[in-house]
Amino acid sequence: FPSHERVIYERLNAAREGKPMPVQRLLFPVSITLPPADAALMQELIPELRVLGYLVEANGQEAFLLQGTPSDLKGGSDGAEIENLLESYKHFNPSLTCSRREKLIRSMAARQCVKAGSYLSSEEMRRIVNELAACQQPTLSVSGLPTYVNWRADRLDAMFFR
Repeated sequence: FPSHERVIYERLNAAREGKPMPVQRLLFPVSITLPPADAALMQELIPELRVLGYLVEANGQEAFLLQGTPSDLKGGSDGAEIENLLESYKHFNPSLTCSRREKLIRSMAARQCVKAGSYLSSEEMRRIVNELAACQQPTLSVSGLPTYVNWRADRLDAMFFR
C-alpha cells in the first residue's frame, strides 16, 4: 500500500537524520554467503545498513554475519530478507538519480510495506492511518502517487444515483 510505504519511508528517513532505528539482536547470528558482485555491493552498503537497523559485518571475502535486524521487520532474521533487499536495490529504477542511502531507504520501504491483498485487522488499519497522518508528506507515496482519495458524499451520490 502506498500509504504504508510512505510511513516506513519517513521512519527510515528519520534514522538517516540521526534518530536511530531500534535493532533486534539475533540470538544466533546468521551467516550469509553472496556471489562476488553482491558481496562487493554488500560491503559498500554495510555503513548504510547499520544506520537503518541491520547489524551486518564481513566474515571473509563473500561471507557476512547478520547479527541484528530492524525491530519492526517481520520475518527477516533468516538472511533471505537482506538478500531480497540487495536484489531490490540492484534493480532500483535507473531513471531516478538519488544517493545510495536514498535508494536503499526506498527499496527497504517498498519491501517492508503491506502488500495489496494482505489482510489487516481494524487496529492495524487504524495504526497505519494514524502514522500516515503524522508524516511530513502524508498525501503522496514515495513514488509521488496519492496515498488516499477523498470522495465527497455528493460526488458518490452523483456517480451511483445520477
